[in-house]
Amino acid sequence: MKTAFDILIIGGGVVGLSAAIAMRQRHFSVAIVDAGS
Repeated sequence: MKTAFDILIIGGGVVGLSAAIAMRQRHFSVAIVDAGS
């Protein structure tokens, strides 16, 4: 598993996942941290 990311998103709800998709489309590496992960 990769340990360094360009973007860290806290929360895997609708807004967090939308932000992750937008950042991936711009070629950033993204990590999402959600409760219980």
